[in-house]
Amino acid sequence: MYPIQPMKSSTLGIRMIRPSSSSNIQRRFAGPRHFHSVAKTASRKHLGEVCDLKRFQRQTVQKTMRRHRFSSTAAEEVVEEPSYNTLKIIALGQAIPFIGFGFMDNAILIVAGDAIDTYLGVTLGISTLCAAAIGNIISDLAGIGLGTAIEDFCANRLKLPTPDLSTAQRQLRRVRFAGQMGMALGMTFGCIV
Repeated sequence: MYPIQPMKSSTLGIRMIRPSSSSNIQRRFAGPRHFHSVAKTASRKHLGEVCDLKRFQRQTVQKTMRRHRFSSTAAEEVVEEPSYNTLKIIALGQAIPFIGFGFMDNAILIVAGDAIDTYLGVTLGISTLCAAAIGNIISDLAGIGLGTAIEDFCANRLKLPTPDLSTAQRQLRRVRFAGQMGMALGMTFGCIV
C-alpha cells in the first residue's frame, strides 16, 4: 500500500510507523477521527501514525499531547496580578448598577404580584404564590428591558471609574471573582432597599 518506515516503540507498547511522504500523511490521516486529531496537533516534521491503539492508550496519548500544548503556551504568557485597589474598583463598578437593578426588580415584583393577587387572584382563583410567580415573570421581563438603561445611566451620568486591564488580566480568577462579588452585594443591597 504505502511505503512506511518503522519507528521506535514507546513505553505504552504502541507500534508506531512514519509515512514516507507528506502526501501520504494527508491520505493516511483523512480517515479515522483520532488519527485526524493526532495529525492536527503534531508538527509535520515529527508526524507519525499511531496504530493498533486500545481506547485507554489513545486517551493517554491525547492527554499527553494536550498537556504539552497547554504547558508550552502557559509558560510563555505571564500575566501581572491587579492590585487590591483595582479589585475594589472592579467590585464597585459592578455593584452600583446592580443596586439599581435589585431595587427595580424587587419593586416591580411586589407591585405586580400584589396587583395580580388583588385583581386576578379572586377572579381566576389563583393562589398568592402563583400571583407572586407571575409578578416575578413581569419583573424579570422589565429587568431585561431596563437593564441597558441602568447600565447607561451608571456609565454616562455617574462616570464610574474603570480600571485599565488587559484581556488576559480580565480572565484572571481574582478579577472575575471581584466582579461577581460586586454584582452579588449590589443586588442584595438593592433588594433590601
